[in-house]
Amino acid sequence: GNHWGYTTWDEYKDEHWVIDALLMNISCGGCLNLGVGPKGDGSWPEEVVTTLNKVGKFNKLNSEGIYATRAIAPFYNEQAYFTSSKDKKTVYAFVKNEFDKFEIPSEFAEYKNVTDIKGDNLEVQNNIVNLDNYKSEDFKVRMIKLEK
Repeated sequence: GNHWGYTTWDEYKDEHWVIDALLMNISCGGCLNLGVGPKGDGSWPEEVVTTLNKVGKFNKLNSEGIYATRAIAPFYNEQAYFTSSKDKKTVYAFVKNEFDKFEIPSEFAEYKNVTDIKGDNLEVQNNIVNLDNYKSEDFKVRMIKLEK
């Protein structure tokens, strides 16, 4: 929501907003701190529980590209957010679902092996990754791995 404490009129952020904020922050080397609290009677607002469960599902599914990663320039662009493994051998790109083709930034030209979250190879031609058949049904982004 938009308040530091519980209010009956608060408008809660949905999972897409929270995930976008998370990816923006981790791609730049930061973290995300969410301020959520219980209602006056001690129970949790259902909207908060639902959003946190969905964000938790996203984090679990994409944990390799989220936890123990590092920022890597260009950090993000119109199509995706980027993180890297500590040893810089893998770049994780969180590509927005609205793009069926993903152009690998020139900074990552040396990363030739491109796979989806399951490890299946993705078609790449002239540094363009074909994502026609790879979309997230639950989230507005999907993670791909670029490896040296």
